[in-house]
Amino acid sequence: MFAKTDADKLNPIVENDVFKEMVMTEMTYNKSLTLLDLILHNHDVNDKQVLSTIKPLVAALKTISDKLLTNVEEAVKTETTDGPKLREQRRQLITAFFNAYKSYAGLYQQFSEAYKKDRSQFKEISAYIRGDQRLESEENPELANKILELIERKKPLDLQAHLIQPIQRGPRYLLLLNATEKLNSNVDETNIQELKKLKNIVADFLFSVNANIPKNNSEKPYEFGDYSKALLDWIATLNQPVVEEQSNYQPGDLTKGAIKALYGFFTSSKPTPESTPASEQTSNQQQAEEHKQDDETDFTFI
Repeated sequence: MFAKTDADKLNPIVENDVFKEMVMTEMTYNKSLTLLDLILHNHDVNDKQVLSTIKPLVAALKTISDKLLTNVEEAVKTETTDGPKLREQRRQLITAFFNAYKSYAGLYQQFSEAYKKDRSQFKEISAYIRGDQRLESEENPELANKILELIERKKPLDLQAHLIQPIQRGPRYLLLLNATEKLNSNVDETNIQELKKLKNIVADFLFSVNANIPKNNSEKPYEFGDYSKALLDWIATLNQPVVEEQSNYQPGDLTKGAIKALYGFFTSSKPTPESTPASEQTSNQQQAEEHKQDDETDFTFI
């Protein structure tokens, strides 16, 4: 159980639907990445170039999401003295996310075009994703059962619905941070400054990603690594976290009480469920100019 903190006393946001949902949607997103990672690594996708190239990026994004959730768990511990280190780790994780995001966005566009032209080529892997077919259950029943546990029973998502989730994540980070800022009238100065830093990081990356996304009429097809050759090095550095993770942590371990204690952490970061990206990035024009990019944001790939 998490003890009540000072943050709870000035905590109008913890009962807010936006705050609750941003916690739950990160867990749902993590669950989707876990399912994709298991399917892509246990089903032969070598004959489908776009999926074989997406595969390591899904694993990288899952690593980042796992570590964000672990960071949340550490942040809500009342005995922790690593506040500044946790905040720095969050900035590192968000930066790592957007390095992966830049590469993933181009690949998702390739997948989407291939899927529209001939979705039958993805029929088999889609059956695994939806739970209509099991992955070699007679050889690895434990894996097959794990996959079935991750599939939403009432309304299972198809392959495209799972693959688009990382694409939706970037704009939702910014929407969340904007919503959080508006809701927090009693936040201390440290958290206010942290919130602003994270907003600048997210808005800057969104400008950069959108400016560099390959367009539909691009003469040169996207190749993995075009934007982020150092992505795998980025992920490798995450194996040496600022704070030690609990070995028994599993996504979804956060309790209702933990969500209330997350106030201090989420004045700094986390995703939310709005749908379309907003053009609320004007406060980041200086960063955009440094990157020689336009003032307008057009997320045509969503």
